[in-house]
Amino acid sequence: MKLRKYFIFGVLLIFFSLNFASAQNSTCVYFFYGNGCQHCAQVEPVLDNCANAESIELHKFEIYNNKENMLLLTQYFDAYNIPTSERGIPVVLIGNNYLIGDKPIIDNLGSLVQQNKQVTCPNL
Repeated sequence: MKLRKYFIFGVLLIFFSLNFASAQNSTCVYFFYGNGCQHCAQVEPVLDNCANAESIELHKFEIYNNKENMLLLTQYFDAYNIPTSERGIPVVLIGNNYLIGDKPIIDNLGSLVQQNKQVTCPNL
């Protein structure tokens, strides 16, 4: 019975170690979008494909129906000194970099991820 406990503990330890190492080697991407937003819908498959091809830790924040997510996006806009006239969705944040709008995200996401390998989640 003791041997079985040690075996299970060892398997769990390896599992959590691999997941932790994988998270450390990934690039953190924040994606702010709105349900029903056509431009956001065009970006989402590109993000999902990139997340599958690259080592990306993707965090999605819906802002139309979630006030906390909208406030969080506003805090990021303020922290990144983005002028009010340039604010909108969809938005992608990677480290200290951002992309706003479907065309800039679709055209530049891959290169931005490559330039920011293993960057941690954006900080306020």
